[in-house]
Amino acid sequence: MLHKSFNRNLHRLIKKIEWPMYLINVDWEKRCSCLNSESNSGDVSCPHCLGIGYKISIRKVLAVKQPYKAGKSSGGDPSSRKLVVSRYYMDAKYGKPATGDLIIHEKEIDVIKFSRLWRTDSSDRQYYEMQAVSKKYNNDTLLKNFYKIINKKWRATWRVKKSLHISKYF
Repeated sequence: MLHKSFNRNLHRLIKKIEWPMYLINVDWEKRCSCLNSESNSGDVSCPHCLGIGYKISIRKVLAVKQPYKAGKSSGGDPSSRKLVVSRYYMDAKYGKPATGDLIIHEKEIDVIKFSRLWRTDSSDRQYYEMQAVSKKYNNDTLLKNFYKIINKKWRATWRVKKSLHISKYF
């Protein structure tokens, strides 16, 4: 009986603080027609793959984001070397996130670097914990294409969600 109570309480906690996000799964086996074979990169304005160069699928999920730590990345301009690692928690019902998948939350884009499935003592799948880093390049173009795909105007959506976000947590 303890595990059923634990599972129920765990889901209640996640439900209280989860937020709508988009999980973009990348199928690294299927190339997009925009993929440049010399540079092995996609066209940043491609509406089919969002510039990733490989087939994608987009799912709306409910998840919790927890900023984890900030460090420094190597290379580039020293002022842009800040590396933010975030942890996400998502119900297992949405399926397995993989390394290289993207998470879009409002106007933030994170790249998943690691995911782990957490189970209880009853071996029921409960939720995934993901560690992700912020995507650094071509974010504006990716967001514009992304919100065109899901039929939203990204600037207006950001303003509305930002106000909801502030009122919910502050």
